[in-house]
Amino acid sequence: MTTDRLTFKAEWKDTLTSINWKFNLFFYPSDGTIELYDLIKHRLFLKRTKCEDISAEDLFIGATLRIYSRLIHITDYGDSYTCHELETHLQKVCGFLKPEIGNKKGKILKLLSNYDLKIINLKMIQLTESRAKNIFEEYEDASILKSMIEHIISGPILAFEILGKNAINICLDLIGPEDPDNARKMYPETVRAQYGIDKIRNGIHVSTSTKSAERDSKILFDPNGYTCDYLNSATLNKNIICCVIKPHAVKSGQIGEIINMIEESGYHITSIYMCTLNTEQAEKFHEVYKYVLPEYQDMIQELCSGPCVALEVKNESGEEIYAEFRKFVGPLNADIAKIIRPDTVRGRFGKTNVQNSLHVTDLIDDIKREEIIEKIFNVEFVSTKLQKIDIGLKRFL
Repeated sequence: MTTDRLTFKAEWKDTLTSINWKFNLFFYPSDGTIELYDLIKHRLFLKRTKCEDISAEDLFIGATLRIYSRLIHITDYGDSYTCHELETHLQKVCGFLKPEIGNKKGKILKLLSNYDLKIINLKMIQLTESRAKNIFEEYEDASILKSMIEHIISGPILAFEILGKNAINICLDLIGPEDPDNARKMYPETVRAQYGIDKIRNGIHVSTSTKSAERDSKILFDPNGYTCDYLNSATLNKNIICCVIKPHAVKSGQIGEIINMIEESGYHITSIYMCTLNTEQAEKFHEVYKYVLPEYQDMIQELCSGPCVALEVKNESGEEIYAEFRKFVGPLNADIAKIIRPDTVRGRFGKTNVQNSLHVTDLIDDIKREEIIEKIFNVEFVSTKLQKIDIGLKRFL
């Protein structure tokens, strides 16, 4: 991109005053500096300055940027030039992995990342029939349409948004023909050839145009986008644990690799939620470590530095998961993990004892199920008390 400035519309919700501040956000590619202009008070809010963790790749509609402890959400392009420049170079694809994918989610996400496609949103959900109909509203074959809708509401799906240069064509090439039998004959390396069963249960759905990507994004990720709401896939059964893929690992494109490692080790991921935490949320989540670990403030800063991915994990066997899973993740200090446990998650993907790729909650307590699910997965749930649920889930959101 050859321009001296990109312009975006942006918002920041002040949690203390509940004021939703609106800005023009200016990004200067020549030196990576950012400037914020307050649209409410009509004055400069942040003079042109360098933000080390923000690059041109982080700027897209829907992105959340951490700028001096504030979470700034990009809502739209600020001018036609920026719109043309970004949409010429970048495309967004929205889609989902179907219920039959099971414990192959990590493999497919890893494949997408291998082609320089950036995962910008993830959420594991149970679609309602009405919302499923909206996704396939352009499908002409009524008999197949009915079967497709019945199938995708039969179990949880993993909805995703990805961003990249020529992303739509790359995705269509990666997933293969709609009929897995044809895919296996002509393109055996594609997703549908490897994981599809038939034309209905073909493993994956992706948007085929920019217009359909925007529509599917509203259906799958915006609870207010359509009149019916989806359901969260969190189970909150006994013997589950919460872990969080840290922002540094997300930014390094390691989401698929970490999820794949968890699944290949015999664990089952029952819920996935990608979000960006503010300082207050991160402090609540790490509250138990405040007077225990000297790296506490660094841990807060890391957890707030960008998007993270929360996972609900359980044993396929149903046996107690806590000690076993922490052993699988590895020592807290990534340098130590690389030496004595190089085959663990932290041994493979960790960088330091703060940037150690995966946080695992480690306290067990009796708490209400609805408190957990409201706080970590941001949905309403009414239930009785559930025993032995990791207290870290309660603190997440």
